[in-house]
Amino acid sequence: MLGGTEWCERDHLLIFAYQRYLDTTCPECGGYVLECRNPANRGVYEVTQDAYCFRKAALEDVTRAEKFEPENGQLFSVRAIDPEIVTRPGLVLQGGEDTATEADDDQD
Repeated sequence: MLGGTEWCERDHLLIFAYQRYLDTTCPECGGYVLECRNPANRGVYEVTQDAYCFRKAALEDVTRAEKFEPENGQLFSVRAIDPEIVTRPGLVLQGGEDTATEADDDQD
């Protein structure tokens, strides 16, 4: 798919797999839709606060402000004031190993 205009069987399988993923993922919670919407699972989940999203907090500071009245169709986005100061620590895999970050790649 990258070099030519013809789609091969792999390209089609990837599209079908991605569509299957979208069709079986709950847009509200991100869970498996047949699990999270099954009435037999009512009461088996517990809500925890795992993290705090500072991007969402910045957006809510504006949209939840007193006397806030957006125009019809008005869209909002969050951007870093100075991208140079945004901290992006490496991701941790389930096994506990750190993955490479962009900063690590630059040092090679």
